[in-house]
Amino acid sequence: MPNRRSMTRRSSLCMVVAGLAVGVVLLTACDPIADEASEPTSASAPQTTLTNGDWMVAHSDAAGIVGREVELRGWVFDVADVPEGNDTAFLVWVDFDNDDLPTAFVIEGAPPELEADAFVAVRGVVDGDEPHTYPDGREALVPRVRVTALTITDRLGIRPAVWAVDVGQTLTQHDIRVTLERIEFAAEETRLLFAVENRSDETISAIGTGVRVQRGDVEYRAVFPIGHGVPPPRGQVESGAVERGWFQFPPLDRSGPPLVVVWDGAQPDPPVQRYRTWQWVVDTAGGQRPEG
Repeated sequence: MPNRRSMTRRSSLCMVVAGLAVGVVLLTACDPIADEASEPTSASAPQTTLTNGDWMVAHSDAAGIVGREVELRGWVFDVADVPEGNDTAFLVWVDFDNDDLPTAFVIEGAPPELEADAFVAVRGVVDGDEPHTYPDGREALVPRVRVTALTITDRLGIRPAVWAVDVGQTLTQHDIRVTLERIEFAAEETRLLFAVENRSDETISAIGTGVRVQRGDVEYRAVFPIGHGVPPPRGQVESGAVERGWFQFPPLDRSGPPLVVVWDGAQPDPPVQRYRTWQWVVDTAGGQRPEG
């Protein structure tokens, strides 16, 4: 296991593994004759598959959703093998922007790519609940899902762009070149890719907290801290270096008036007054060339 996993995460996953081991013993002890004698039940109407959009409500009633099929996406924060059999248990933040909605998954014959920090898309069936301890010490029962299909990918694979604009517009001030390279519109977020080139003799800053988007009278600020898997520039750019990084925004509609992208965080450190705010005007429908 990677050393960076916390004791809280390890404790929670150990409880999942222990619960699965006990479940194996109990199933072995079941009486097959009693099963055969059970009364047949009437068929109920098929239930809809639970998804990320349903999970905030469903997650709070782990016992009540046993038997429900799920299609979930999330960020893996712990993985461990189950002592009995060929199962692997892994814990996922389904709300990976906020490190929330922790969910336990169990899969037989896990691929080697399944490890902490992976992004996953999972299909399966809720087969129980497990105790979980949050980083702040809170305890709760969370759903446990038996996995029937698993895809391992990255953040951009989990939230793929449905529309993208290759902007490629470079602005220059006093030996600093900043390029708004690309805007991606996904169903649950909008992503902006910047490149910062430092041609000066001094280290400069490239701080993401100053990025904002204006559309008409509405202003949107970059999500901070930026979610897992959307790496921003590292904050400082050495002389002669180029740093690239993404900034994450709430989901925006690509149609409508042009986007005005503003950034006041790329400049010498400490700041000097002669630097203007960086600004791009982008017609996201592609009708006109971006302006800086």
